[in-house]
Amino acid sequence: MPQRQMIEPSRVAPPSPRFVPRPLTDKMIAVGVASKRSPLGAIICATLIVLALADLAMFVAGMGAWSTYRAAFVPAPVAQGHALQITTGTATPLPTQPPQVTLPRPPALEARAAILLNLGTGQILYGKQLFTKLPMASTTKIMTAVVALTHGQLDQRITVGADAVAIQGTGASVAGLRQGDVLTLRDLLYALLLPSGDDAAVVIADGIGGSQAQFVALMNQEAATLGLTETHYANAHGLDAPGHYTTVRDLAILARYAMTLPVFPDVVRTALYQLPATSDHQAYTWTTTDRMLTDLPYAGITGIKTGFTGNAGACLVFSATRAQGQLLGVVLGEPDETARFTEAAKLLDWGFAVEKLTAQPANILW
Repeated sequence: MPQRQMIEPSRVAPPSPRFVPRPLTDKMIAVGVASKRSPLGAIICATLIVLALADLAMFVAGMGAWSTYRAAFVPAPVAQGHALQITTGTATPLPTQPPQVTLPRPPALEARAAILLNLGTGQILYGKQLFTKLPMASTTKIMTAVVALTHGQLDQRITVGADAVAIQGTGASVAGLRQGDVLTLRDLLYALLLPSGDDAAVVIADGIGGSQAQFVALMNQEAATLGLTETHYANAHGLDAPGHYTTVRDLAILARYAMTLPVFPDVVRTALYQLPATSDHQAYTWTTTDRMLTDLPYAGITGIKTGFTGNAGACLVFSATRAQGQLLGVVLGEPDETARFTEAAKLLDWGFAVEKLTAQPANILW
């Protein structure tokens, strides 16, 4: 069976009404009249009539085919006063360009080094001397608490030894622990982080590590685990010592990790902790050294830790939570103890402004 050949409509030529019947001439009429007079004339007349009828039939058929083609492939004219109707798909809107946003300039800081990051994502918003090794004073106690929470139990009972009491009266910051008192690790964390007790750091080191030296080894081991490659500890309390240093970047990583641990965030946001006397210990009242929680309040502040020594200057690790999110920062080497709080507040204000402006897609301009 022969296969059908498909022809595209656009390539089909329209039929032409070319078969036009010939009109009757005088000669035809004369022949017709003559046909009445002879048989031959009659035959000729009949033949002419048949040919004329055939021409007429072909003309009619041709016009019908032309009409069919016109209806299928030639657009109908638009009526006067009516718009041509064109059916299209749903229009896709062109993408709009995000608005341009000019971010505020970060504040000028007197700190030797500083960092501010988003606590949730870890994205660094501000950095100054991120990798400069500096002494960190009592911000050391953040690692002291991390090692204690990692290797100890919150209800673990630890006795205050003579070496802890010996540090009192040397100019160190202390919690005023009394030799022979027995406290839980939970209570010692408040003594460590609120009044920044160096004596509490020694008690925790002895109770968890077996000795201060062994505990410091655990601190350096934890630093390596957390990837704090520019950090090294020489003691558990943060007093100036050779080989005791960190960077603001490492300290921020450590603090961010510490804020994920149980109890730690609750301790560092506490302004006042009172421990009633029991048969195991005397009564204690500890107030935080973080003035952003007390007389220099900052809205949304959640801690974390102060520090000060002659070599380190004034130091502060801080965090705050607002509608825009959670921020965490570090300042090391501030010129005085008040400056660390005021500059931390400026940095937080700037950071929250940036977080608000960048919450929606935009072309960021500095």
